[in-house]
Amino acid sequence: MKSSVGAYMVQSGNPNLYGPVYLMKGNGPQDELEVYHTPQDVIFDIAAHYIPLPYHCSGTGHVVYRRHLYCHQHGTNLVTKFHLKKFEIIADLPLPGAGYSNTFPYSSGQNTDVDLAADELGE
Repeated sequence: MKSSVGAYMVQSGNPNLYGPVYLMKGNGPQDELEVYHTPQDVIFDIAAHYIPLPYHCSGTGHVVYRRHLYCHQHGTNLVTKFHLKKFEIIADLPLPGAGYSNTFPYSSGQNTDVDLAADELGE
């Protein structure tokens, strides 16, 4: 991974199984998700394929869970659920009162208004 900022995501579930690794470089706006077969492929920058997104994501707090990407849609207060196999938006959830476009940045100071997280069990 050449970028020092970004989102490194694996499918939640069984942490002992190697599955695809999803990578979104930078803190936004990004409209492409890189998919790697194994964590070792990330080290050697051997991407299996790329998934173009029909919108831009901001920040680094994205989540992959049950074949869906959840991310903060750039320039909005929306969290978007995108199906990684059907390549379609499943839902947009507005977060009333949530900051976006660096309204309430913390830590790195850029695009950190909305962060999502799930542990290895998806909780």
